Amino acid sequence: MEVRDAGHLLEELRRRLRDDDRDALAALVVDAHPADLAGALRELELTDQVTVLRQLTREAAGTVLYETDDGSRRALMEALDQGEVSRILDQMPPDEAADVVETLPEEQASRILHEMPRDEAEEIQELLQYGESTAGGIMTPEFIAVHEEMSVAQALDHLRKSVTREGVFYVYVVDDHDHLVGLVPLRRLITADPSTTVHAIRRTDVVSVTADTDQEEVARLVTKHHLLAVPVVDRNHRLLGTVTIDDVIDVIHEEATEDIHRLGGVSADETIFDPTGKVVRRRLFWLLVNLPTAVLAATVVGLFEPSIQALAALAVFMPIVAGMGGHAGIQTFTVIVRAMALGDLTLANTR
Repeated sequence: MEVRDAGHLLEELRRRLRDDDRDALAALVVDAHPADLAGALRELELTDQVTVLRQLTREAAGTVLYETDDGSRRALMEALDQGEVSRILDQMPPDEAADVVETLPEEQASRILHEMPRDEAEEIQELLQYGESTAGGIMTPEFIAVHEEMSVAQALDHLRKSVTREGVFYVYVVDDHDHLVGLVPLRRLITADPSTTVHAIRRTDVVSVTADTDQEEVARLVTKHHLLAVPVVDRNHRLLGTVTIDDVIDVIHEEATEDIHRLGGVSADETIFDPTGKVVRRRLFWLLVNLPTAVLAATVVGLFEPSIQALAALAVFMPIVAGMGGHAGIQTFTVIVRAMALGDLTLANTR
């Protein structure tokens, strides 16, 4: 898989589509990184996007779909046959498939899930029950768990036989009732004496979260404790799934974008591809909120009208004062909002 310059990849895609060279097109998209391909697809006509996507394996097509923005994804999934979409989703990790289905209209999502194998559809529906911004909403139900009384040799054999589409960083240890009682880093498991019991090499200082924990708190815990994955448990401490580092990176990106948007009084989910009417409706409230402060500033200036008339040179300095005041306010506001996002600003140190 090759990382390409976005402009060059788009140019190559257009040329091979124009020449109708399907073999060359297939060779190009197979070698391209899914994230690069998703960015290039957005610049193509919808019919060409469908043509490109059909050159990929179902697994690769699922990764590309996951990487595209919501609008492009919806248009693509409407253009593809329902059976095609279902087969693509079937090859995706459950958490990513759930994220894709969640962006679709309810009727279309129901039809697609109906086309999928029952087990996979039920797994996705179960994930959709959790809040979008919670640990349950971003976790994957695919993980490796072994019983605490197993030997290391038995645990490694179980690991070899397990099928998961997620990276394995830790092997989780459970008791007779599936309660999470520890974990073993993969490296420790591989290097341990095969006759040793898992109980003897497990770590009991496991940082875990419940399914309803906010995703921002999950990201903060992973960052603070330098984890590669964090287990998600229910109220009885039974293991439900894991949130892996790639999901945490997505959360950090999403939350940082949300904070920056809020800093400018913009809706958290606004993108540069939103229609003008939708953008105006979302921004109008904050513009109206800002209007009274602008009127107040104009009123203050009006109070000094006689002074300005007497010495016209004072008017030259008005934009300078307003600009410096605005910049100082934005700088302070930026630092405060970022401190709130990182958890540095608390009730104890607010003063």
